[in-house]
Amino acid sequence: MVPEPEISNRMERSELHSIAGEHYGMMKEYARDSFNGFDHYSIHQFRVEYKKLRAFLRMISEDNNHYHLIQMSKDLKHTYKITGTIRDLQLLSTDVLQLLNGHKARTNSCLKAIRRKIQRQQRKLKDMLAGKPIKKSRKKTDRILPDTFSFQNYIRYIAGCQNSTKSILIRSDFNDEDLHALRKILKDLFNNSGLFTNEKNEQTQNNGNDAVMTNPMLEKLLVELGIIQDQCTSLALLGKPFLHKWSKKNRKQAAEMKHVIVQRKKRVRQTVLEKLSSFNEPFSVRLLNENDQLHDSPVVRELPHDRFSDVNI
Repeated sequence: MVPEPEISNRMERSELHSIAGEHYGMMKEYARDSFNGFDHYSIHQFRVEYKKLRAFLRMISEDNNHYHLIQMSKDLKHTYKITGTIRDLQLLSTDVLQLLNGHKARTNSCLKAIRRKIQRQQRKLKDMLAGKPIKKSRKKTDRILPDTFSFQNYIRYIAGCQNSTKSILIRSDFNDEDLHALRKILKDLFNNSGLFTNEKNEQTQNNGNDAVMTNPMLEKLLVELGIIQDQCTSLALLGKPFLHKWSKKNRKQAAEMKHVIVQRKKRVRQTVLEKLSSFNEPFSVRLLNENDQLHDSPVVRELPHDRFSDVNI
């Protein structure tokens, strides 16, 4: 578990170093498991820890009215990208098995093609991990961590995220890119919730007029947005570049799979849109943990959009 800082107006460098180190340590453990077996769970958890650390570094990059992004190393980013490709292909192979259950002869050639791609990516991942990208990235970010991170900057960060969500939610219609951008912002908010304890959180007040989304609601919405993103990725993988070497029969099977995935995506997407429509302007996210509350602060400004565009979530 990431250590919880004591009640304070700010977090000192030692606390920031401890939190970042905890995430790096967890990534190292899951990377070791991934290296040995490439199981779905280890790949997924490695990516979860990476995203938590990335969200944390984005947040503590907030320095009054200036923004200096603290980023992980290029090698670790590339490692994360490879694990994303492996996970996407693993999910697609699961979809193939589920969608064409009971038709082993029909799924065999499709699965072989997917598994060949997974094996190529696994070899790339082994090569990247051999270069110790986690250790190198930690050295890089440790050098540039700020001396302190104030509660006021925490509030400024949250307010900026809320303003970014509003800029998306005020639109009359959402495309897949909008939903993905929204998920990135809300995911960062969720990952950074609860850094300051109840006594400090109560200092920020909601004006009583905004629609409020609590942590359990946010967590469920993020799961649904994640399902949509996974389905978008599966559909992209079943596109022409992936299938150009497949036989006509296999391409027909892929078309059948795409149809089923599209229908699933439509159902989840409709559920998400109905939820989002209930949060009319103004909109706020109230981050609630089991034992503490954080009421949203007045919106200060919108975060730079490129803060969320370095790699896909």
